[in-house]
Amino acid sequence: MRIYLLIPVLAMIFFSQIANAQKINNKSSSFGDNWELNYNFGFSQFYGDASSNGFFKKFSGELGIAQSFHVKKHFTAAFALGLNGYYGCAKSHKTTSGSGSAVDFTLAGGYGDINIRAYLDLNSLFWGYNRNRKISIYTWLGFGYGFWDSGLTDNSNGDYQESGNIVTGTNDTYKKGGATVPIGLGIDYRINDNWSINAVGDYRTILNDDLDVWRGGAKFDNLFFMGFGVSYHINPGFGKRKTKTRKVKESKPPKEKELEDKPEQNKTSPEKKLISDVPIYDLDFNSTRIKEKKKNQKPAIEVLEIEARPKQTVQGIVYRVQILAKSQRLANLSYLRKRYNLSEDILEIHQDGVYRYSVGAFPTYSQAVEHSRKMKNKGVSDAFVVVYKDGKRIKLTPELKK
Repeated sequence: MRIYLLIPVLAMIFFSQIANAQKINNKSSSFGDNWELNYNFGFSQFYGDASSNGFFKKFSGELGIAQSFHVKKHFTAAFALGLNGYYGCAKSHKTTSGSGSAVDFTLAGGYGDINIRAYLDLNSLFWGYNRNRKISIYTWLGFGYGFWDSGLTDNSNGDYQESGNIVTGTNDTYKKGGATVPIGLGIDYRINDNWSINAVGDYRTILNDDLDVWRGGAKFDNLFFMGFGVSYHINPGFGKRKTKTRKVKESKPPKEKELEDKPEQNKTSPEKKLISDVPIYDLDFNSTRIKEKKKNQKPAIEVLEIEARPKQTVQGIVYRVQILAKSQRLANLSYLRKRYNLSEDILEIHQDGVYRYSVGAFPTYSQAVEHSRKMKNKGVSDAFVVVYKDGKRIKLTPELKK
């Protein structure tokens, strides 16, 4: 199996995709977030000079028990770096020589390594981050150092050689360690935010020919590990930003009977216009206060005032990213902020009988399109660019997209 010939090509593809992944995915908000601890248990197979059977034939007496442990830090939804530790058996049986004659060699021993790995989540790389996604396919490429203690027996004459012995006809000895390059593929099923189960196929190339205590033939020895395991995710998720907020008591709407008894309070058209036509910021996110227009009585509508903020009446053309439109007004904008992990101002504009909620204010269409992509990565699937002129929404024509 000469899979090691593909390693340079895979490395070029892999690290070019890492750069791309860091551009299109949200970064982790804190170094303590998005860590993963993973344990896998399964079987190993050896491929090298002391082996002549293929994958399925090895299930008859050439499987060894193996396990691995991973610690990963997910820097983006698609890219992670981690440390891996592996230990398992190296077992094989050679019954046919390179010339086709019958031989009888048995390899037995233990192998372990420690390696650093770069991981790519292929689903997030190609289709973007989705917090609700259950199944993910991922791949990795690593580099580390392996160590082993193995022995080779010629069953036809009882001759035995082991790691560290002198190579016949030389002054050299069989090495007991060397560099290793693991590559592989895994599939992960998310049970909940913190737990997932997975299956992996991990192929290691040992960059010398001494693991099987047999020099000649293949330049490198190889180990294959297939395992099943479980992962624990620490503070998972992207796009979050923890901010301290001051809760403001929300006034309860007056009962229907009170509105009937006080019809003059229902005719507060200046106040309704003030609240409907002016952008309203999230009270739970910004420092604000509630001021009563009439003391000693409950008004039908309370006027919200924003402290130390300029009026958001932008003259001329401005592009925004709309995230929601409703015929009824939201009781509290913190609903949108919590649902989509937003850390920016949300504007509410009432026009043509519809409440529209949008974020951002961009001078060009291209900047707004880029921001809409970020919103979609956060799970706002219906995010799209809208355009306003002097505070009123207008049709987005091809000329305005230039």
